[in-house]
Amino acid sequence: MRKFTLLAIACSFSAFTSVMAQREPGDPQAERFASLSRADAGFKKFQSELSPLIANSRGKTNSRASVVALFQRNSKLISELYRKAGMPEPQRISPAPAIVYKPYYFTAKTSIIGKKAMLLQRNTFTKSRDYDFSWRRSQFSNGNMPMPFDTAGSSKLIGKQVITSTNYCNSPNYCYLGIYQRGFGEFITIPSDPQIIAAKVTFDYTFDYDAWDSYQAQSEVELLVRASENFKSDAYNELPDAPGGVNPLGRWKKLATLMPRDSVTSAYGEFHAAANGSATIEGYVTPGSEVELRFGFGFPPGTHRGLTGNYHYAEFFLKKITVTYYKTAQ
Repeated sequence: MRKFTLLAIACSFSAFTSVMAQREPGDPQAERFASLSRADAGFKKFQSELSPLIANSRGKTNSRASVVALFQRNSKLISELYRKAGMPEPQRISPAPAIVYKPYYFTAKTSIIGKKAMLLQRNTFTKSRDYDFSWRRSQFSNGNMPMPFDTAGSSKLIGKQVITSTNYCNSPNYCYLGIYQRGFGEFITIPSDPQIIAAKVTFDYTFDYDAWDSYQAQSEVELLVRASENFKSDAYNELPDAPGGVNPLGRWKKLATLMPRDSVTSAYGEFHAAANGSATIEGYVTPGSEVELRFGFGFPPGTHRGLTGNYHYAEFFLKKITVTYYKTAQ
């Protein structure tokens, strides 16, 4: 018998400036910039100085001040290359503090709790580590795209997801972030109590995201959930659909926006988001059945890194999962 558990999710992204037009893979101007930069001696020197700063970064310990100074010293060079490629020049790097985004949760209008169902004062389930499995889903326009993140440090035993991006993205065809999704999954065995008609699942989590990226990078991060078909209700159905929901079995939903769509419009911009909270789902269940739940985070279509360097780090802890059961309201 497999026990119930909830899932992990981890990550978040945030951006530095206002939203701008999405750069599509294969965009001829972006390809032109990539070609020009690879042939430019000044840019090669810039790249040779930036690469060790990225390589020496670990978690939130990074060489951000040195990276900013390097971009500022080379701002004219970078702007000129973009101009030659026929692209708008980056804006001036802002000295203002970067925004730290907080989650925006989606709430269903319909609830079965308190109307059709009332709390059953027994069989409450909790779990705080050693989840049943980890999962990853990805889908890129370029099918040969390597995974955009290193996940060293992740562990389902302690409920931790870690992602790090240090890859130098010098071709628009290999700059994708999304669709990329990660999380944890759990199998819940509903107690064989004939009074049970519904369940509410709550997961408590924290996440922290700290990153920088370069001109024209776009990011957006979503909190995701998927319940198997035998966990159903109008409240669950009303949650917004998540991208890429056809595979493996559909029913992917968005619980929150961890970072709204945003873009880097200067040569250098930062991404920050943080949360310490909880999210819930509710649905009808059958006593004695098994429900599969998957929770996690993900980057939707259109998110991508910039062409002149990046460093992304995020971590998520699933602190606790709580499942409470409900009986028919009298």
